[in-house]
Amino acid sequence: NLRDAYKSTGRMLVLLGQGMTLPPELAGDALMLDEPLPDDAAIGRIVADLAASVGMDLPAATQEQAVQALAGLPAFQAEQATAESFITVENSSGEQVTTLDVPSLWDRKKRQIEQTPGLTVFRGTDRFDSIGGCEAAKQFIGRTLAGRYKPRAIVWVDEIEKALAGAKGDTSGVSQDQLATLLGYIEDHGHLGMILNGPPGTAKSALAKAAGCEAGIPTVRLDLGGLKGSLVGQSEQQLRAALKVITAVSSDKAFWIATSNSVANMDTAMLRRLPDVFYCDLPDKQEREAIWTIWRRRYDLLADESHVDVNDEGWVGANIRKACEKAWQLDCTLVEASRYVVPVGKTAAGEIAKLRQQAEGVFLSASYPGPYVQNRNLTTASVGRRISQS
Repeated sequence: NLRDAYKSTGRMLVLLGQGMTLPPELAGDALMLDEPLPDDAAIGRIVADLAASVGMDLPAATQEQAVQALAGLPAFQAEQATAESFITVENSSGEQVTTLDVPSLWDRKKRQIEQTPGLTVFRGTDRFDSIGGCEAAKQFIGRTLAGRYKPRAIVWVDEIEKALAGAKGDTSGVSQDQLATLLGYIEDHGHLGMILNGPPGTAKSALAKAAGCEAGIPTVRLDLGGLKGSLVGQSEQQLRAALKVITAVSSDKAFWIATSNSVANMDTAMLRRLPDVFYCDLPDKQEREAIWTIWRRRYDLLADESHVDVNDEGWVGANIRKACEKAWQLDCTLVEASRYVVPVGKTAAGEIAKLRQQAEGVFLSASYPGPYVQNRNLTTASVGRRISQS
């Protein structure tokens, strides 16, 4: 309604916002100007200029680390975070010198990313050696992280089948828009991705979280449910804003890891975008032994070897963790603690049978090279030999 009135008097209406999408009847009457987040070169200039302003001779390696730590922040926030991270330390000669505290930059960056709705940064330190089993999936992720693509960030979508479950029946159109936006974004930006599929407690989320620590890059969780707002258009705007941050944080080289309890009803287009699907089955005896060792060490229970008397058939890593946690909490043996554990293999027996049937020869095995095969009798030792030879 203001268009013609403002035009006749030489006035202009300026709208400021994040991820704005104008309706079709207004889009043709407005000039859209988009300010992208700064790239590595722009951030490098910000860091170099600030270092010069405090008289600091910034080493090239430190500047590169700072650029990686600041990627994904708007220019003003990157400048502010850098200015607040210069510290004075004493060198080997006893002189007071100014240096840039890179870990502080990472902390500030994580807090800034988490101000974006739907995004959180994993702050744990666990790596792949903290996870028992899933050797084939570990190797695939490790080779991807060290390969020619060299991702700069992990994007983790937990239980993706539930997050996108409403895409077919959501009358509001929000879930459909989320699905379409994600499909287009991953395709257009050429990002790599995989799906970890399997029953609960089989280390799927643990693998996704540990991947970033393994490569020294951030693991950013994208919560699609947390992006949904009550106002018309809010959900769509927040998803697009989150994807802009992901683009900047990863320097447009993200590796997507989605976890799922079942991909039976997942959109086939999403399966094409994340084509490497690994099935995480219940751990076999040798894998369970490795998991017992990890959690017994974590809870200082290595002296208690009574776990060998526990019938852990049908147990997953989460069950073993609970047994060790209970033994520590109750100051009892692992055999006693096991009485408080109901194996996932029993509570979800029907679901697991269906998942195994779906995965048979179709999905890759997370434990050994090649497609998943039910009832495969393969020891951990032979798995390790085959993987190392591949």
